[in-house]
Amino acid sequence: MMNCTAYGINPHEVTHNLTIMNSESHNNGLDGFVADAVVGGLYENNIAYDNDRHGFNIQNETTNLVLKDNEAYGNGYLYMYQGALAGGAGLTIQRGNIPPAGSTEIPWVSDIEISGGSYHDNGKEGILVKLSEQITITDVDIYGNERQGVKIEGSTDVTVQDSRISNNSQELDGNTKSW
Repeated sequence: MMNCTAYGINPHEVTHNLTIMNSESHNNGLDGFVADAVVGGLYENNIAYDNDRHGFNIQNETTNLVLKDNEAYGNGYLYMYQGALAGGAGLTIQRGNIPPAGSTEIPWVSDIEISGGSYHDNGKEGILVKLSEQITITDVDIYGNERQGVKIEGSTDVTVQDSRISNNSQELDGNTKSW
């Protein structure tokens, strides 16, 4: 999927047992791959590159999703928000900001497993985990990102293990691509 004005692959609303394998999503106006309210699924052996915002954006009530052997690079260099360059990550896991109909509570993204693959050379983080729970990151290569390799904000039960994280925060070294 390429050159879409917004998202490349975009399952929105409640979707059960979704599998996306061996796919590419690049040069899209927002995110390469999205999982929005996906309940149970597998994203395996996919590549997201040169998307304006995030390579992979896992959000809004998504639960029980496995991301295996995916790669995200070169994302987040063109995304503008309120007239300023805002950037994006290789993989973002985040709660949304709109409660479901009839509720005042916004559910978190939960039970996400990231295994294998690489998240490198992105405009912000390699992996951002924000307002999410029960996230496991195992055997992942994370390097060369403009900001943090892995950034965890306001989340619970997050495990990062057996991964290789190096040479991130490149914007501080003056090695930026377009910031």
